[in-house]
Amino acid sequence: MISFTIAYPYAEGKKFDMDYYLNKHLTKTTEVLGNKVKGFMVEQGLAGLVPNTPPAFFFIAHIYFENITDFMETMALAGDVASDIPNYTHVTPMAHVAEVIV
Repeated sequence: MISFTIAYPYAEGKKFDMDYYLNKHLTKTTEVLGNKVKGFMVEQGLAGLVPNTPPAFFFIAHIYFENITDFMETMALAGDVASDIPNYTHVTPMAHVAEVIV
């Protein structure tokens, strides 16, 4: 299994529109990437490790694929999805591709 992780680092004064992400962007992502996506997991940052500090990330999304070939094929379609990012945040996301071990 392959995990494609997209993380939006927390930054003072920046916004992340969770409602837009969950109700519009995620739907668009599912439609564009199709049935090669095996699942999603989304996380909203709450706090930092030190009391009364902000989270390291506003939001982290994990998108799962059966194998690297399926991931690469769907990423060729992802330009339309990426162009939607300014509609919910101006934070530049970080991306990570990994093999799920456990």
